Amino acid sequence: MCRQEILGIVSKLLNLHKMIMHTIYAKWARWVGRSNNSNDKGCLAEEALTISILLLSLLWYMLISIKSGKERALLPPRPLGLPVLGYLPFLGTNLHYEFGELACRYGPIFKLQLGNKLCVVLSSPSLIKEVMRE
Repeated sequence: MCRQEILGIVSKLLNLHKMIMHTIYAKWARWVGRSNNSNDKGCLAEEALTISILLLSLLWYMLISIKSGKERALLPPRPLGLPVLGYLPFLGTNLHYEFGELACRYGPIFKLQLGNKLCVVLSSPSLIKEVMRE
């Protein structure tokens, strides 16, 4: 992907986020500021839908964070990257030099998030032989 395609995707995601947040704020403002008269019969359904979407989003986030916490304990250390792109923007053209520097910092085995792919890098010949035997 080129830089302009990535910027276009990020721009679309930001616009979508802005639309969703505007809708949620509008529903919450109406729910909190609503008077006690029962003239709005559809308002209760909208409020219930808004609250259920918020609760489901919170539940989904909690499940994802618990799952990633379990994976963190089983995997080797890694350098931090960007949320969607991972460590791809920080890699240069000479990957063997980059991996050598990362091996000095994180040890002979480390992981990299390259886009949506998780990669484990082995930088020691003895470690590679041990892994290939098993």
